[in-house]
Amino acid sequence: MQKRPESAKQRPIPLDFAATWSQFTKINMHRRASDAAEIAFWRQNAHGYDDGTQRDPDSYRETLRVLQSLLRPDDTLLDVGAGSGRFALPLAQSVKQVTALDLSPDMLAIFERRAAEGDISNIQPRRGNWEDTPIESHDVVLAAWSLYLQRDILASLQKLIDTTRRTLIIFYLRLEPAGDE
Repeated sequence: MQKRPESAKQRPIPLDFAATWSQFTKINMHRRASDAAEIAFWRQNAHGYDDGTQRDPDSYRETLRVLQSLLRPDDTLLDVGAGSGRFALPLAQSVKQVTALDLSPDMLAIFERRAAEGDISNIQPRRGNWEDTPIESHDVVLAAWSLYLQRDILASLQKLIDTTRRTLIIFYLRLEPAGDE
């Protein structure tokens, strides 16, 4: 039996990211099989989600600090999947204009209410899904935990790149440790 050369043992196994993503979305789309299903989900869960983010703002304070360090006062910011405004609303104070895209009218209603309560006027809420909604270019594009709906991840990523003038920020997993991790 021949031994594999040392360098061959260390080579990573190729991964077809798009195919893996497609399998992931098929397995995990049980409740999010369509825009209508996603809208129905958030109709029932928007207030609970927002309450949770408002109850524990310290859980994402460091993330906000890092995001703010990437912004300039004359920037336009697009938040893809903005939800109730966890990031877009506090970041609005650091930029010229924020576009908040979300599919859920219930999440956008909370977003708009919170913007009004905070007297934040440099925002433009937009309802629609990322794949189908025409969006103009922005200096900074943020996609925080919002790509899970994208069936064609490569096209979605390319649209993010094409829509970004300077800085694209994507995060999918929790960025900050919780508890004693």
